[in-house]
Amino acid sequence: MLLSSVSTRGIDNIVLLLDNKKQGIHLHTMRSSDSMEVDFSKPLAEKVVIQLLADADLRNDFIMHYPHFNSDGNRDILVQWIHAHLATRNNNLLEDIFDLASNINLYELSLLAKAEEVLRNRFFELTKLAAVDWMLVMRHKVDPAVFSRLNLIAYQHTTQRLVKLQAAINLSLQHNSYISKVSDILKNECYPTAFYRLVSNLEWLDDRQRGLFITLVEQLLYTKAFQEGVLSDLRVRLRSLIK
Repeated sequence: MLLSSVSTRGIDNIVLLLDNKKQGIHLHTMRSSDSMEVDFSKPLAEKVVIQLLADADLRNDFIMHYPHFNSDGNRDILVQWIHAHLATRNNNLLEDIFDLASNINLYELSLLAKAEEVLRNRFFELTKLAAVDWMLVMRHKVDPAVFSRLNLIAYQHTTQRLVKLQAAINLSLQHNSYISKVSDILKNECYPTAFYRLVSNLEWLDDRQRGLFITLVEQLLYTKAFQEGVLSDLRVRLRSLIK
C-alpha cells in the first residue's frame, strides 16, 4: 500500500523483501475462464477498481501497492466499499478496510468504533495491527483521550507481541514513558519483524521522537544476531530518516 506506516503486512508475515521495487508493479491472476493483468503504476479506471475490490486476492495487492489512491478520482467508490463492509467480522476483510482507510486518509466515528471492537475482542494479530496502524495515521483526527484509551486497550489486553509493540509506539506520541516499553519489547525480540515495523513508523513521529527511536534501534541492532543483509538494510533505512 501507499503509506509506509501501514505497508507492513508483508513484513509482519516475515516476508522481508530487501529489494523493494515500487514502480511498475504488475499483478497477474488466472481465473477459470479468463485472465487479468493490472498495472498498478498507472491510475486505474472506475470499472477496474470495482473489479479489484470484488476479488479478495486482487484487492489485497491493490491496497498494498497502488500509489494513486488520492489522485485517480475513485475515492467515492472506495468509501462506499468500506461502508458496505464495515459490519463484517471477517479478519481479512477488516484488514483491508483499515488499510484502505489509511491509504485514502479516511476518518469516521464508525471506523473508530470498529477499531475499538477489534481491539477488545478476539481477532487475528494482523487485524488488530491494521486497526492500530489506522489510528496512528489518523492520530491528529482522533480525540487524544480516545486515542490513548484505545491504544491502552491494545497494549494491556493482548499477548500478541506486534500489537503490543505498535500500541506502545502509538502511546509514545502522548506519553514518553512508553519509549522505554518499546525498548523492552525490542530487547526481547529474536526476529527482525518488530524492528522493521518500528522503522516503518518513524516518518509519522516528530523530529525529537524520531531521533530517540533511531538512536534506540541503532544501539539494539548491535545486540542482535540477525543476518548481515537484514542489519545492513535496517541501518540504510534509519540513515534515510535522519534529517
